[in-house]
This record gives sequence, C-alpha cells and structure tokens, in this order.
Amino acid sequence: MLYGELADAVITLDGYNERFSFVGNRNRLEAQIGNFAEINPIIDGGFDRLGAAWETARLRRFAVASHSRAVYYMTAALRHRIEASVEPPPAEGPTPSSVYTLPADWKEDRCIAFNLGLYRKYIGLMDAMAKELGLLTVHFIQPCPAIGKTLTSEERQVVGILDYAPTYQWLADQLLALNGEDVAVVSLLDVFDDVDGTIYADQIHCRKDGVGYRILAQRMADELERRWSPAN
Repeated sequence: MLYGELADAVITLDGYNERFSFVGNRNRLEAQIGNFAEINPIIDGGFDRLGAAWETARLRRFAVASHSRAVYYMTAALRHRIEASVEPPPAEGPTPSSVYTLPADWKEDRCIAFNLGLYRKYIGLMDAMAKELGLLTVHFIQPCPAIGKTLTSEERQVVGILDYAPTYQWLADQLLALNGEDVAVVSLLDVFDDVDGTIYADQIHCRKDGVGYRILAQRMADELERRWSPAN
C-alpha cells in the first residue's frame, strides 16, 4: 500500500497453513500463532510483565556469572517472586487473544463458512489494492503431498497424515471461484503429478537439494508469461 509504486507485480503462494483454519478450529483465520503472546509479554501482562522479564533475565545472568550455588538459589527465589507479582488478573472483558475467538455457540459449519469468507476477502483486498496501484497480480494455491503426486517410500516417511486432502481440495475449489470475480487464482495442485522422484522433505516443503522448487518456479513462470505476455 505504501511502496507499491516500487513493484511491478504481486504474487502469492499459500493455502497449506490456511487450511488449518477450516476443520476443528474455533478462531478467526488471522488469529496469531500460539507463541505470539509469549514473545510479546506486554500483550497480556502490560509493561510490568515486560519489566519483570528484563529483571529476572538480569538476575539469571548474574547468578550464572557468580559460579555460586548460594547466589543461584537466592536469585532463583527472587525471580519467582518477581514473576508471581506480575501475573495478570483474570480478564473481565475482551483481551488481545480473545478477540480472535469465534462465538462459542457457532457450529463448525458456520465457523468454516466465516473463515472461508475471510480468506476470500483477504485475497480480494490484495487484488483490489494491486489494481489501484497499477500492479499485476496472481494468487497461486500451493501444492501439497495429499493431492496429485504419487509419493515415494521416502516421502511417505516424512509427509505425515494425509487425511486433509478433501478439505484442501474443497478450499482450492472455493478460491478458484474468485476467477469469476476477476481475481486471478491458479491452482498448482497438479504440478508434481508426473514426477516420480522424491520431492517433499516434510509435510509441505520441497527438498532443498532436489528439483521440486525448480519445477514449481518454472510452472509459475510459465503461467505468468501466459497471462502477462504482451502478445496475450
């Protein structure tokens, strides 16, 4: 939004992480990951908690540097008292974490529909902003081990449970429908269909020393050329 004039295009590649928001999830799509509050202590505890974290860290360093068991136990007691003194009281209203929680009386199908609407909205907003700035844009749906590729025995040991295939295919189909609203969405679920060798290194990432990322990049480049070439 601020620096769009420095770019030529906006290209996204996602889908796998987002699919976790569509089955058994009670949070909004954009909910922060679990350790967000942990690494941002003022979120739930205010600046007192941040100060306490700084003070206990200083005491810990001092104890280690002293090489004294007595100093270590003394400072440990102080650290525990400091940490206990800044425990936040029970929340009486919305908290930075609770605002991402969906209403408790919503059934799962309503939660799924709500998050799908958010996902489609975010893609639409990125597309609208790009168009406002005169940028080209394409949203790619990333491939996954559960769909398309015939997995090797090596891959089957690292890709984990693949029962999310129906959910992921449904999500891809819902996002592809945005093409009818003049938002360019391209599925890459078939990009490894004809690849026999080992591609995946874990649940979603390709091996760094393999051909997976080269195949993926070439497919994306071909798609961009087909869409953006002056001849087209």
